[in-house]
Amino acid sequence: MGNTCFASVLLQFYYSFPGFVELIYTFKDHQNPGKDDIETRQIRSGCKVILELQVLFAMMQSGIQSYVDPSEVLHAIVDEMGDKFRYGEE
Repeated sequence: MGNTCFASVLLQFYYSFPGFVELIYTFKDHQNPGKDDIETRQIRSGCKVILELQVLFAMMQSGIQSYVDPSEVLHAIVDEMGDKFRYGEE
């Protein structure tokens, strides 16, 4: 489990701010898919995190499930070189 629990707490905290949630929901991905430099890849990875947050927040808002799994958001997080964030480790 490790950092997943910590991430869940943070995501619930962020979800408690309506203005933040509104910014996430209204985000539109307007990338230029033609470029493939480091900066463009970093922007794409940031956009992926926001898109995964949109899905997660929508699941939280629906209340259909008694819990939501933040794994897809965590899988979308990468470092500046594009390497996956290693969660679940202490």
